[in-house]
Amino acid sequence: MHKILISIDYSPSAQIVAELGNQIATSLQAEVHLLHVVNSINYYLVNDYSPIMGFSGFLYNTTTMPNVAEYITSTAYEFLLKTKEHLHNADMHAIVKDGNTADVILETVKDIKATMIIMGSHSKQWLEQMLLGSTTHKVLHHSSIPVLIIPVNKIM
Repeated sequence: MHKILISIDYSPSAQIVAELGNQIATSLQAEVHLLHVVNSINYYLVNDYSPIMGFSGFLYNTTTMPNVAEYITSTAYEFLLKTKEHLHNADMHAIVKDGNTADVILETVKDIKATMIIMGSHSKQWLEQMLLGSTTHKVLHHSSIPVLIIPVNKIM
């Protein structure tokens, strides 16, 4: 494993995934790519999390901004830079992309030629998972490389 993609969202569990993923990558002496996928602007408007990994959060008056999508993308990049700083890993690559999370993860794996994916898994109700699908499930079943899934709700 020489190139690892760590995918994180903007939730309290992102810190666990980033820290464990970085520890694994460091022990393997692997190059690390940290990915955050912007899937829905509403996600950032409704999630009110405490600051994590040195990042103080998104502004909540973004509905009045003319370029909300650009603001969220640039702020998500700042979130990844703060995460790199928190992990003391200046060599880590930060990537922010828009789109369907599972599809973007799988595309990014191909683009960077990753050899492993590390991501968290949130527990969902069975009906929600059946109707909406699961990002983790899709990545796991469509990936051609190993996927390490961190069950974040069991660790927290």
